[in-house]
Amino acid sequence: MQTRSATTCAAMSLTSLASLTGFWSSTTPVILRRGTASVGVQRQYTGTAGRIENAQVGVVLAYAGCRGRALIDREVYLPKVWTNDRDRCRTAGVPDEVGFANEDQSGSADARPRARRRHSGVLGDRG
Repeated sequence: MQTRSATTCAAMSLTSLASLTGFWSSTTPVILRRGTASVGVQRQYTGTAGRIENAQVGVVLAYAGCRGRALIDREVYLPKVWTNDRDRCRTAGVPDEVGFANEDQSGSADARPRARRRHSGVLGDRG
């Protein structure tokens, strides 16, 4: 969930940085975690560790152009095992209205089609 100040900051960043030669960049960083209480944590293979570990996956959208760069949006990816367990979500502070969305359906992904219309392109990384 994005706050009003984060939305305003992102809009201001794009206004001052936007250029026709700029690029949107989307990536899915993997963060190793101990335990199972961090939002979105699950056991999965990670290239970072080179084996199956507890980890979170993020979805990050950034913009880079000749005038600078800015982080525009970020989310923690919630796997189905989390969204199907509402008690676990509530304990971790995840609102009831947040459901499962794959990476292509996330909030950060919503900006990608709009970005293509006004800038040179979108770069992506399937972490």
